[in-house]
Amino acid sequence: MSQEPDTASSGMTSQQPATDRRHSRRALFAGAVGAGVGAAAAMVAGAQPASAANGDTVTVGGSFTGTATTSISTSGGTGLAGTTSDASGAGISGLDTSSGGGTGVSGASTNGTGVQGSTTGNGQIGVSGLDVSSGGGTGVHGESNNGSGVNGHSTKSFGVSGDSTKGTGVQGTTSGTGQAGVAGFDTSSGLGGTGVRGDSTNGTGVQGSTTGNGQAGVSGTDASSGGGTGVSGTTTHGTGVSAASSGSGTALDVFGKVTFSSSGTATVATGKASLTVSHGGTTPSSLVLATLQKVQSGVTLAAAVPGTGSFTIHLTRAATAPLPVAWFVIG
Repeated sequence: MSQEPDTASSGMTSQQPATDRRHSRRALFAGAVGAGVGAAAAMVAGAQPASAANGDTVTVGGSFTGTATTSISTSGGTGLAGTTSDASGAGISGLDTSSGGGTGVSGASTNGTGVQGSTTGNGQIGVSGLDVSSGGGTGVHGESNNGSGVNGHSTKSFGVSGDSTKGTGVQGTTSGTGQAGVAGFDTSSGLGGTGVRGDSTNGTGVQGSTTGNGQAGVSGTDASSGGGTGVSGTTTHGTGVSAASSGSGTALDVFGKVTFSSSGTATVATGKASLTVSHGGTTPSSLVLATLQKVQSGVTLAAAVPGTGSFTIHLTRAATAPLPVAWFVIG
């Protein structure tokens, strides 16, 4: 391995003789990496750092302490790189033992990414955070003054995934007026995807609550030009959308037009006093509301009788002209 002149700067200060400093940059770099990993491992295992002072040479396989910052800088490539083939080890490890709590590993960038993690292992994690405190803390935390505290992106899977055994998988909080604790956006083309989705095996897929007077626990808005749906609920055997009030409140409050698939109009033909209307889902216990849509002298609605899959409208006398009747089936 070639040696550099004594006058070359390695980026690390040393008070050793010139002959000790004539290491190649590669050798010095490898030594710094080994020391970084070894120091963290030694501290975790309870080993005592080797005796050294500020300015001493960092050697491979040793553990050292200091009272000042050790700095490595480069104008090209990576400032500090660490590699391990130990499945239980770490390429680079940082440990904070301060009493007030500090930072184990810190990354900062002027115009790029402060900390970046990547993996090529299937089912593995690019960046992982773990909280093992007894009182509960945060595995991964992100903050931003003007951007995103935590941002996740995926080409074929989840941009951000959260999982919890006994707590909340993903939680978002905001103190900004008009902002969202958790927001989801779908920018896919074609039929589109889902901005925010919730699934549950035995509980509630998506739940919203509020303590603000006049506010909404769950709110949906359709801003499409052609018209869509603000909130949609679908079920095969249960209830698509359920509204309930346990006190003096209102279970369902609607402003604007309302459309029901269980309503419509039917016309009683001239000379007829009754009409049977087929409507799937109708049972003998259904409630059928009906009202005449025109006035005919001497003709009134006698009854609307539910049956199985249909109901029959009865008039007090035969219609003298085609007579439309509006109907609404409940249950």
